[in-house]
Formats: sequence, structure tokens, C-alpha cells
Amino acid sequence: MKNLIHKPRGCVSCGVYPHTFRRIVLHRTHAVPQNEQTAGYSNGVIPVRKEQNDILFRKVWGFTLIEMIVSLGVFSVALLISISAILSVSAAQKKAVALQNAEDNFRFAFEAIAKEIRTGRDFFCDDVAPPPGYVPKDCATGERLLTFQNARGQTISYEYESNSGRLQKTVDRLSTTFLTSGLVHINDFKFYVVGTGAATADLRQPRVTMLLKGTAGVSEAEQVTLRLQTTVSQRRLDN
Repeated sequence: MKNLIHKPRGCVSCGVYPHTFRRIVLHRTHAVPQNEQTAGYSNGVIPVRKEQNDILFRKVWGFTLIEMIVSLGVFSVALLISISAILSVSAAQKKAVALQNAEDNFRFAFEAIAKEIRTGRDFFCDDVAPPPGYVPKDCATGERLLTFQNARGQTISYEYESNSGRLQKTVDRLSTTFLTSGLVHINDFKFYVVGTGAATADLRQPRVTMLLKGTAGVSEAEQVTLRLQTTVSQRRLDN
């Protein structure tokens, strides 16, 4: 770059002369031409060109109100979709857990009952427990209680308790335990028994059919309903 020595005009009447001071001005590529620096200006002030003025007063644009509203709207829609997806996944997870709990509870109850029925004898089906020394009894229409003798000679009773919605087991009319947990609710359970008479009378092996309808889940949206049925026959040959 080239340095220019600018000689400002002095004031003769006030005793200030041009040779008493000098100023070094850095010449820029966009500097005002020499003939424009002092022409028409008696006080020696150099005018600012248009290019320099644009740099100093350049407009900086921001967001308008409409743009802000549109941006917030788009962000709100995206956020709503994300939250809905998260809630859907959470509900599906809770429903899957409820279904797993129901399957585990009902499968355990069915397997425990079926195992003892298979090795049992003298089946009695009714809505009340039989007296000691009972006579085996069929129930083709279905009842909520089944009593029989297991392989160890114990009197076993399986009963559907409608008030609590659970299955309970009683051994020798003394100890009672629940087969299902409180996480599931049995809406309906029935035993169907056929073939308990003498073999010469009905020509059939004793057979027990269990029919269950139950639900699991806390809220209605999470609840799942299962319907299960199985049939077990007495392994011991009927006399």
C-alpha cells in the first residue's frame, strides 16, 4: 500500500499554518480519488463514499413473527408425534408384560391340576365340598369345585373362588393355598367330569375337562383376556 501525506489547510487569521502539522493517511484500495478528497471542501474534511456507508449501515435481517410461529408449529407437531410414539411403545410393553403374567399363571395352574388328575381317582365334581367317604360324581354341565384322591392317598380339592377371582387348592380339608397370583383375575372357571361310574356301567375312563377365562393388566387399555381349555383322563384303569 502507498502512504499519502495529507496537508490540511490552515487558518492564517488564527495563526495556524499548514507547515506546522502533517498527517499520514493510509491509502486503501477503495480510497477516494485525490481530486475528490479536497475539491469543494474548504475545511479539509474527506467525504465518505457510498461503499463505505453501506458497510457501516448494512441491514441485518432476523426472524419475523410469522417465521417464528411457523417454526414453533412445526416443532410442536414433531414433538407431539414423538411423544405419541413413546406412549404407544410404553402401552404395548405393559400389555406384553400383562400377557406374559397371565400365560405364566394360567399355565402353571393347568399343569399342576392336570398332573394330579392324571394320577388321581374317585373324582367328585360339584359346587360344594363333598363329605368324608363321598361317592364319585359326574358333572356334565360344569361346576367350580373338583375333589379327588391323589396318588399319595390325600384328599385334594381344587376350587374357583369367584370373590377373589383365583384358584385355590385344599389338601385333606386343612391347608389351603392359591395357585394363581393377584396379578391375574379369573372371570370364569369350570370343571366338567364324565366317566366316574363303574367301568361296567359307563364303559368310559374318568375324564376331566377344565375351562378357564381370565384377564391380566391394571387398566382397561392394558388388559388382555385369555381362554384356555384342556382335558385330562385318569391314567389308572377304571374298575
